[in-house]
Amino acid sequence: MIWVFYVAVVLALIILATDLTLIISWRWNFKSHHFDRGTYPQVSILVAARNEEKNIESCLRGLLSVDYPKEKIEILVGNDDSTDNTLVIARALAEEDNRIKVFDIKTVLGQARGKANVLAHLANQARGEFYFISDADTRVQRGWIKNLLYAVHQNVGMISGVTAVAGKSLWARLQNMEWLNALGMLKVVTDFNVPVTGIGNNMMITREAYEKVGGYENIPFSIVEDFQLTRAMLAEGFKVINLIDVQVLATTKAVSELKGIFNQRKRWMHGALKIPVILKLILIAQALVLPAGLALFFYDFTLAISFLLLKISLRTTFTFFIYKKVKQKINFDAVLLYDLYVSLLSVMTLLYFVIPVKVDWKGRKY
Repeated sequence: MIWVFYVAVVLALIILATDLTLIISWRWNFKSHHFDRGTYPQVSILVAARNEEKNIESCLRGLLSVDYPKEKIEILVGNDDSTDNTLVIARALAEEDNRIKVFDIKTVLGQARGKANVLAHLANQARGEFYFISDADTRVQRGWIKNLLYAVHQNVGMISGVTAVAGKSLWARLQNMEWLNALGMLKVVTDFNVPVTGIGNNMMITREAYEKVGGYENIPFSIVEDFQLTRAMLAEGFKVINLIDVQVLATTKAVSELKGIFNQRKRWMHGALKIPVILKLILIAQALVLPAGLALFFYDFTLAISFLLLKISLRTTFTFFIYKKVKQKINFDAVLLYDLYVSLLSVMTLLYFVIPVKVDWKGRKY
């Protein structure tokens, strides 16, 4: 079985080379995309909300406080058949501030379903030149609108910000590290002109690009609606940009239950199957750290420990670059447990993905 050892060595080298490539690419090919427009165009913020009574008020108050001329903003909230007080709370806030407009969505447009259907309805009501999309459980920075707009230049159709997971527990910190590392890898690949996807809880799309593809109602439905819209825009020749900067940082809550994690990851897997090969290889390499380390351990303890320490050092370096951009501090307990967390979660997600059960998302089955 000596071949297992050689396979593990090759795999370990590939994993380390992947991390080193990410670090070098971040340092030498990071693109900021900052073009000050000097003007303030009309913008529309679209928020799809389903059973978000615990989050909708803080989300909307955060959007109302962004640093942008009040007369140039409208916030369109689409209630997606909520069974709680989401609609009541949203309407009460609309009474306080006329920038908020609330729509109770009851009909289906074209091929759109769920969140995509709500966004399709809101886009049809929007008056802005640019559509900003935020989830109802997300909080954005005051400079969110301006700094996404600063990245707009010729033929850009979609720009995504960066999202972090809020929370002090180890579980939340591990999710946060996972999100930021994933978005960091997405940034590296996109900066090499291999665009992958926008991030649907923190992104801006131009009205021109959205109308060119026909809107959500005219593209094939997918439970990863942001990925599907990205594919449609790329097919029409529009550019997609991913930003990582504290000014476009949004925060979301950690998923508290394992079942919720698995449903979230199963939904993401539907998009992951269609991502570029280079990003698939990077993600696979990250998921195989623990198997490679265990295989080396049974043949050469010193080599296994050296591999794991070097892996942690390289990944921590990459993580540090990302955290520095969004002005967060690295938690070293999460650093030490991160590779174990990712490896176990990847295996369990893959098993859950192949089980023939539907994705349960926001109380709906897909």
